[in-house]
Amino acid sequence: MPAEDSPNRAYYGQAKILRAYAYYNLVNLYARPYDVAKDQPALPIYTSQLTAETKGLSSVDQVYSLIINDLKEAITALDQFERSNKTELNVDIAKGF
Repeated sequence: MPAEDSPNRAYYGQAKILRAYAYYNLVNLYARPYDVAKDQPALPIYTSQLTAETKGLSSVDQVYSLIINDLKEAITALDQFERSNKTELNVDIAKGF
């Protein structure tokens, strides 16, 4: 995570929200519901763009854990951020999601 006084901290938090939202939609599209199939394979999880290797499928539970961790990090990163317009994501959106 960027330093607390870094101007990139807000971008980091917004990116975490967007990744959580994307994985949430993907897991709901390609996997069975959590309560029925939490241990079944669902999606590959990519946390870095620097890898060229193909990843195996992660379980539904692992995907939801990634989503929750991303939202927690976003809330921490955006705690002092106030959006200037409706197109920016803030801590309220992360908490609502």
